[in-house]
Amino acid sequence: MKLPIYQVDSFAHRVFSGNPAAVVISRDALSDSMCMQIAAENNVSETSFIWPAEDGYHLRWFTPTTEVDLCGHGTLAAAHVLFSENSIDADSVQFSTASGALTVQRIGDEYQMNFPTYQPQPTEIADNIRERLGFEPKDLLRSSDFIVVVTTEQNVREFSDSFYDISGDHGVILTAEATDTDGLDIISRYFGFKEIGIEEDPVTGSAHCAIVQYWCNKLDKEILDAFQASPRGGYLTCERVGDRVLLKGKAITYLKGECYLESEGDSGD
Repeated sequence: MKLPIYQVDSFAHRVFSGNPAAVVISRDALSDSMCMQIAAENNVSETSFIWPAEDGYHLRWFTPTTEVDLCGHGTLAAAHVLFSENSIDADSVQFSTASGALTVQRIGDEYQMNFPTYQPQPTEIADNIRERLGFEPKDLLRSSDFIVVVTTEQNVREFSDSFYDISGDHGVILTAEATDTDGLDIISRYFGFKEIGIEEDPVTGSAHCAIVQYWCNKLDKEILDAFQASPRGGYLTCERVGDRVLLKGKAITYLKGECYLESEGDSGD
């Protein structure tokens, strides 16, 4: 069994920046175990699996160790592959996912994704997280991830520790208002716990689904220019529209080829 596979740098202005995602296209659903093995073999932060649906495409996302319910850069990569390979002749595509129907629209050389927003709530934070920060948080919030609001942009950029040895299937978002960089409103970084299989995610669309509500309220804006300050770095524009957020960014194909796999006797688990 041969399946097309692509690697795409999402939220990237040039190759080797943004967040790399693999995209595998099949005619039918692959089994859970096959998806997991392919994702582990690819060993990028996310592998997206797409196959035709009645009104678009089905889409699933896997890290090297687990399946996730929502992935921004994996969705962006999947849409980019479909558009760039001329698989669709419209300016938008709809994906059926674990987080419901997600629509991606092509606008010039960018892609705009329509995602749900999360409403983070104030929380306390565990000592083993707090002691690694090296600074006093401005605010502490929780959606599915812990959100640490930081006083200065430099605290986010210069953070050099990790939370990877902490047990859990989510992570920590560090975020601050971007006061030192022209043209930006907010800055962030995302650090995963052990079970998610990612020590630091280069650019995390789903994290912005959580922090956009906080920052739109704090900055009295509905559109935010954001930068995720990982070593690779990536840019995205976030627009709050009711209980949804429009995430817009660019994507670049790095490679394409074929997976050579043993045939599956079943189309899914």
